Amino acid sequence: MDNGYKLHTFQGDDFFEKQTEKFYQFMWRPRPPSLLTPEQKKKVVKNLRKYERKFERADKEKNKRRALLNMRGRWDQRREHRERMAARMAEYNKLKAERIRLRDGFDEDDDSNYVITETFLEEVLETKETIIHSL
Repeated sequence: MDNGYKLHTFQGDDFFEKQTEKFYQFMWRPRPPSLLTPEQKKKVVKNLRKYERKFERADKEKNKRRALLNMRGRWDQRREHRERMAARMAEYNKLKAERIRLRDGFDEDDDSNYVITETFLEEVLETKETIIHSL
């Protein structure tokens, strides 16, 4: 590597590599010393499973709340849509008599004013003959 830098994970695997022209200096500030005493570190390592369970529970509760909020949002959207549709349908039904009058008595919502026919079209796509010899 001529000019550039590499970043590694704490396990030593390559994480990121960047080649850059005119790259001459890279300054890095090391981690500050730990604020925990060696006894406190041992206690944390010893109780790590307990902390992990505690944080997993908190994460699950947070995810449940987020899912519930999303679901409530969808419920609200569905309710608003149904309210809009009900208002439009009420307006449509309110103007039904006027529509029939303007169309000289023709009611477009009455199914008896329409003729429904069903047509079936059959087409042979492929034929195949197989000769079976019997003994």
